[in-house]
Amino acid sequence: DSPPPSLDVFKSPDALGWAYQFWNTEEKARVFEKIRTVKTAKIAGADIVPATQLYTEDYMVKFLVQNSLGATWIGMHPESKLSDGWEYYVRDADRAPIEKKSVREITFLDPACGSGHFLIEAFDLFFVMYRDEGELTEPEEICSAILTHNLFGIDIDGRAVQIAEAALW
Repeated sequence: DSPPPSLDVFKSPDALGWAYQFWNTEEKARVFEKIRTVKTAKIAGADIVPATQLYTEDYMVKFLVQNSLGATWIGMHPESKLSDGWEYYVRDADRAPIEKKSVREITFLDPACGSGHFLIEAFDLFFVMYRDEGELTEPEEICSAILTHNLFGIDIDGRAVQIAEAALW
């Protein structure tokens, strides 16, 4: 039996991130109300986290990851067919040649990773890059390699980073 359609949203790998953003909605409103009503108020300290929390829409995440990490891979492997399935990849962009490396040597850093939306998308892309390369073939090996060698993220919100870690695992 499949769950009712209303529960399908919880199958999405970014569901925890969306829930976390909405969990902080009242706190974000409080910070912006203070800025709007108190002339000398500034966003500082603990108020930075809720004020700067902005969840990026899926299409934008795909666009940015496909045209950064994906473009790097295609630049190293122009014969690869991976980009054929990338809806947001800009195929006619003027890109500089890139020295060929193994997937294990490519890193992806999200300096404001929040709950990991970009990291999840990059994980999926790294997975097919490893498959494309063919050095690792077992899903467990590929997943372990990605988490060990390829993905990095930091954020000022420690709770969001915990959600990113959980989403990736």
